[in-house]
Amino acid sequence: MGRNLVQQIIEARWVAGKPIAGSEVAIRIDQTLTQDATGMMAYLQLEAMGVPHVKTRLPVSQVNQDMSAPGMRGGQSKERRRDLCERSFGAL
Repeated sequence: MGRNLVQQIIEARWVAGKPIAGSEVAIRIDQTLTQDATGMMAYLQLEAMGVPHVKTRLPVSQVNQDMSAPGMRGGQSKERRRDLCERSFGAL
């Protein structure tokens, strides 16, 4: 039986791990897209996991609102997002 689309994509970008259902694998990521609220949470989670950089050919962060993090004023939150994004995905 042939491989499905997900299997083909994972196989083409395979880095490490075992192809067993439920097992962790490492794959090469071509591009990332984040937005206001979910992007901030993604950057914070990467920082909490100790991931210094996520290398992609095309990182995009769409920010169309001033979503403030709890305890931060709007400008502080914007600077924090920029700092986290630069450290996670490289200089803007």
